[in-house]
This record gives sequence, structure tokens and C-alpha cells, in this order.
Amino acid sequence: MQRQKGPERHHTYSDDAVSSGSWGFEEPSEITRLHRRVRELELRLGERERSLRATQARLRAILDHAPAGIYAVGSDGRFTLTNKAFGALLNVPASVVQANNWSEAIISASEAERLRRLDEEVIATGEVRSHEFEIPGDRDGRKYLGIKFPIFDESGKVTDVGGVITDVSEVERANEALRQSESALARAQSLARIGSWQWSIKKDCLITCSEEYARILGMDQAEIYTLSSEDFERLVHPDDRDRIRKLFRETEEQGRDYQAEYRIVRPGGDVRHLLEIGEAVLDDQGVPVEHIGTLQDITERKQAEEEFRESE
Repeated sequence: MQRQKGPERHHTYSDDAVSSGSWGFEEPSEITRLHRRVRELELRLGERERSLRATQARLRAILDHAPAGIYAVGSDGRFTLTNKAFGALLNVPASVVQANNWSEAIISASEAERLRRLDEEVIATGEVRSHEFEIPGDRDGRKYLGIKFPIFDESGKVTDVGGVITDVSEVERANEALRQSESALARAQSLARIGSWQWSIKKDCLITCSEEYARILGMDQAEIYTLSSEDFERLVHPDDRDRIRKLFRETEEQGRDYQAEYRIVRPGGDVRHLLEIGEAVLDDQGVPVEHIGTLQDITERKQAEEEFRESE
């Protein structure tokens, strides 16, 4: 007996069914779930990679636009990272720097050895170190100030040494010019016997004064900074004290400039004639907050005037 053949049945599947792996069944198979999970992980990984690349690009942009030279040195002593300013400050191409270490790239062997020892100290101690260095043969005589700091891995071990360097040549030259200017000013004040000072009305103390100012008063410069206005008034000759005390009080209250001649009695008992000129410094509300001025020893002039009067 033969089974009667019925019409053939053909199943068709949509592209979505094939790509999803559902094959028309109501519940996805285990393989389908795994496939979807892998696909989700791939998408997340791709997003993280894009985010990482964007972060790296931002960091590189920050590094390359920083005015200071920034670098990192590996345990083998070779540079693992540098920014554009690093090579520019040291006048060394970036390609040369990244392929070398301190000695081979830019500086002498002795300086390189000193910097390598600093690197070893940073790795051993995990502490920051500062240093200065120059490049031998540099016609401009540039000087650099740098710091070295530890770079830790996830376990807390120091793996690399990071660093920042700054060209401080202009600052050094400015400081040297300032030192020379101050030296010349001190010499001029000594010759003219004129000292300068700055007084804080609110704090009732000297802010600064020249060496000649302290010398005129017959005191050490360190000691003179501990004195108050009352202490200074006690230095004034008793016959001039009330007049000068009144003058000082009025100028502080009214914020006006002044000029006065008076005598002082130095700690050793020596009497000196002085000419003081003061100028008020006002704040934004017009309130006097400081006085600045000069103090000149005119003892010889007063003595000469007295001798001239007696000779007439």
C-alpha cells in the first residue's frame, strides 16, 4: 500500500532571521545568545578603543602645547615619551631624542651620568628630585631647571621617571641684573649716606629697608625689623621726640607726605642729625596703608653749618 503523496512544503527564511540566528523559532538557541553577546562585547570594545584614542589625542595635544619640556625615561635610561617643547628647548630633533638617552642625545657624559643617578634615586625612593643643568658649548649659555618624579604601576612599583624642564636663562639673567642693580644702589646709598625704607601702617613694622638705613640708625638689619613705631620714637633725641611723634601721627592719619630734620641717639650713645622724607601709599579707598621714604645722615653738614656760624 502506497502512502499518498501530498503537496511538498517549502520553508523560506527572511534575511533578518538568518542574520539573527533565530531561524524562525520562538526561543533563540544557545548559539544565538552567544553570538549576540559576542556582538555586544565587540561594540563595547570598539567604543572604548575610540574613547581611548580620543583621550590619547587630547593628552598629546596638551603635552605638545605645554611651554615646558615634558618627558619620561624608562628603566633602561631611554626616553619613552617627550613633547615638542622638550626638543625645542634643548634644540634637539624629536626623532633623535626619542631614540636615545640623555648622554647620546643632548648633553655631556658627566652631566648625563648625574641625571641618571637622579633617575635611580627617584626609582629607589619614589620621591621627587629637582636639578639644574647646562648644555656644554651652548653659545647662549642657557640654564635649565628641572624636576624628576616617579611614575607608578598598578602595584605601586616605580616603573618610569617623569620629568619637566624649563629654560630659566632669562630669569637667571634678570636676577643677575637685579643683583647688580641692588649692589650699585647700595653703593650709591652708602656714598650719599642715604637709606631707603618701606613701613606698614597696619602692621606697625618695617616691610623692607636698605643696609644703609640700618647703618644710619646704628643697628643690625635683622634687629631693625623687630622694632615698632614706639621703638623708633625712642631712638629720637628727647628734645625732638614730641615734635616728631606728632608729625608721624598726623601723616599716618591724614595720609600726607612729609619732610623732617631731627636727631637720633644711636644705641651706642652717638648723636646723629637726620633728614627724613616720607611719602604716603593709599589703598583704593584713599586710606593710608604704607609709607615709603629715605633717610639721610646730615650730621657732617649740620656740623659744618654750626662751625660756619661760630666763625662769623
